[in-house]
Amino acid sequence: MSIELRRHVNALVSDFAAEYGEVDLVRRRVECDPAEHDAVVASFDSFGVVGGAGVWIVWDGAVLLARYERADGWIEPGAGRRPGESYTECAKRGVRETAGTEVAIERLAQVQLVYLDDPTGRPPVPSPYVAFRGSIASGAPVPDADAAATDTIGSGPNPGTDGGQTPGGEPTAVGRPSVAPDGTPVALRWAEEPPEELAYDQLSELPLDGRDGQRM
Repeated sequence: MSIELRRHVNALVSDFAAEYGEVDLVRRRVECDPAEHDAVVASFDSFGVVGGAGVWIVWDGAVLLARYERADGWIEPGAGRRPGESYTECAKRGVRETAGTEVAIERLAQVQLVYLDDPTGRPPVPSPYVAFRGSIASGAPVPDADAAATDTIGSGPNPGTDGGQTPGGEPTAVGRPSVAPDGTPVALRWAEEPPEELAYDQLSELPLDGRDGQRM
């Protein structure tokens, strides 16, 4: 692990502590293959970029979750960071690309230090992931909490799936996988109970205090 990457992780935690006053810091260790380990280090060494961010959006006792094709389970909408992009900007873009809506960031929820551990015996490399709490600000509607979203990820939109309605009467894409700009299909759902497959355990605690968001 490069010294610069370790300094970046330490500075990230310190900066969030200075801005928000308190940081819920979670450390996780996950197995990876050597290529993934190398890719994280190379990305940081070349572009100064590592990790990603997402947003916990809670409304009326339900949390907005996405299912990405290459993810291990349901997770809040988010994205990996791009060069020159802050974690906040990354989180907003992730929601925009996944759910087609703008999000207002309200506060820091959690900072996860995900240590990627490959079988070569090298020290695990940290890939920070930042989760914010936020609410939908504007843009396209997202799936209705009362409708059942599909757990099967397709290759694109399914025109034959009937949508529901938002509280304002606008149609939603309930149960219909959408496609992110990079071609990765996703499914969206408002979950009142945690799905069986979650990308990480902390999501099982959501919704927490839950009626502070606004669903479009």
